[in-house]
Amino acid sequence: MKRPATSARRIVNNFSDELHNPQNQLRQRVLVRKWLNHVTLGWLAVVFAWAYWPTVRRLCIVWSDHADYSHGFLVVPLAIGKHLASLDGPWQENRCCTSCRFHTL
Repeated sequence: MKRPATSARRIVNNFSDELHNPQNQLRQRVLVRKWLNHVTLGWLAVVFAWAYWPTVRRLCIVWSDHADYSHGFLVVPLAIGKHLASLDGPWQENRCCTSCRFHTL
């Protein structure tokens, strides 16, 4: 059984109204920008990993083979943790003073 043409036209009209709605256009632009940002960051991560892979590989070999350099595996997580602790965030109110960063960990 064929559906009436008026319902198809109504669907097309509603769809075209949604496409031309400024709020939906803004939402689409934001989604496209977010998607492009994620793709760009992904490609940058791939290029970074490709460029520094030999160096990281040699560092890991040295860190695992030599007891004097075994603490090297702790450097990256500690540096990331220190960086994240220095960022402003919702935990900022828990500080004892504005310059104290000790209580953020």
